[in-house]
Amino acid sequence: MFKPGFKHAAALLFLGLWTLGTVALTLHLAPQQPARGNTPAPPAADSMFAVPSKPRLANLPSEPAPLPEAQVITAEPLNTRPAQTPPPKVQPPKSPKAAWLGTVSAQYDDPANWEGGLPAEGADLVVRAGAQRLQLPAESQLGSVVIEAGARLSAEAGTIRVLGNWENLGTFEPGQATVEFSGSNQTVYGKTAFYRTRFSGGVKRLAEGAALSTTRRHNAKIGEAGVVVEAGTTLLIERGASCTISNAYGFQVAGRLEIDGGTFTCEVCNGGHSGWEDSWLDGSELVLRSGMFRAGGDADFSGASITVYGGSLEVDDDIWHSGTRLEIAGGTVRNCTSGAMFRLSGVVAMSGGTLVAHQTGQRGLRVSQEASFSATGGTLELSGSSLSSGSREDNGSENEGGIWLGTGIQVHDFRVSASTYINLHSAASASLTISGTFAIARNKCFDAQGFRVLATVPNSPDQGEFLP
Repeated sequence: MFKPGFKHAAALLFLGLWTLGTVALTLHLAPQQPARGNTPAPPAADSMFAVPSKPRLANLPSEPAPLPEAQVITAEPLNTRPAQTPPPKVQPPKSPKAAWLGTVSAQYDDPANWEGGLPAEGADLVVRAGAQRLQLPAESQLGSVVIEAGARLSAEAGTIRVLGNWENLGTFEPGQATVEFSGSNQTVYGKTAFYRTRFSGGVKRLAEGAALSTTRRHNAKIGEAGVVVEAGTTLLIERGASCTISNAYGFQVAGRLEIDGGTFTCEVCNGGHSGWEDSWLDGSELVLRSGMFRAGGDADFSGASITVYGGSLEVDDDIWHSGTRLEIAGGTVRNCTSGAMFRLSGVVAMSGGTLVAHQTGQRGLRVSQEASFSATGGTLELSGSSLSSGSREDNGSENEGGIWLGTGIQVHDFRVSASTYINLHSAASASLTISGTFAIARNKCFDAQGFRVLATVPNSPDQGEFLP
């Protein structure tokens, strides 16, 4: 039989062991936070039994509150496939030779309107008869161009570059476009009116039957010439061909204008009057083999070198400058009817042909001080109104009637078809030397007015009067 004291001690021992097991279990389940530095952990709370608590977790960022249902964003699954590349646009092949049919529409870029496909750059172009009108793009480059009879080709603006020949048997409507002939050697056939055309490089031929004209009517200001012949370029007008400039100052030559049986007609050609297009640039050439060069108004050839082998160079009004050099081997050079000024102001050399100076009471032949006139052949002729020395026209001004000599001249044959005289205000040292025939028409008079004239005057009943 146990003593009561022993029982009480046993119970206390059991309770202590149970408490230790519980504490150990609590420590195993919930590890304590490490102490900072050497600071001991805080003592357990005063209780008979240690009460397990929730484990203490490390401080984590608070979880964001969920968005309202209407604003929940669902991530799209990533598309790992490459982007689709649109298939390349298939361009119809372009042809080096193309014929316009216009059977479907008037659209230039519709291949169905073309025989042979859309024209490539520089392609030869044929506009078929009976087709709809073809309108060229503003900037085009073509090879040769053929407009069949009954066909229509038009342009609006910009520059149409032609590298080959041009043959127009139908209709060309130029709009305000420039047609530039920029091939090496090219030929123009048929009749064509251009708003503006430029010849660049090589020899450009207007073939027999060709008729080139311009559509502009107002006086051409600087940069507005309707026909331009660039430096290093020859525009050749063959027999039976013509080039007609419709407006004053409407052409410009920096290269060579050659007339070989054809006709070149202009209104007024300018050699330096301010504000208007210059017709002849320094180094330009006019060569007349046969045919005609004709100006309907005043002409100034400043800057040009002129050679006449045959044909006729005619100016219906005044000639204000004969050019840098005027060489006459044949044919005729003259001013006519309405004008009377014929100013020789460069080098004049005659070996044949005829130079006719038309005079009125106000104006006549003028030989400038800087001029040089010599002749081994040919004829200088004075025509127009008959004048007499001492009349009201002879008032001493170089801009009045008679012959005004700024220097001496030497001619071959000299023919007086209208009475005339040497102007009193000519240079004192001026003289007239005639190495060939000196012919004065019957009932006409030539008055030297004291200036030296070296000539043989024939004594014939058909000879007019000579007054020294």
